[in-house]
Amino acid sequence: MEGTIQKEQHYKLTESLITVDNEVITTYGIEGNAVRFPDASTNKEKVLEMIERLNREQLEESQFMYFIQDELDR
Repeated sequence: MEGTIQKEQHYKLTESLITVDNEVITTYGIEGNAVRFPDASTNKEKVLEMIERLNREQLEESQFMYFIQDELDR
């Protein structure tokens, strides 16, 4: 569409495998240019929702950890 400004998809999903009590678990995190929170949750949908909000609201990286804390405290 001409004249439409697309917002940058600054934050993205990360995926890690960790071992807990001899069981391998997939954890999902969020990564930006200069910030990273690797093990936010084992719930991929929750992390994807957080990323969608971060990108939609164009949250500054200086506010990233406050946002993560608020979301995980819900």
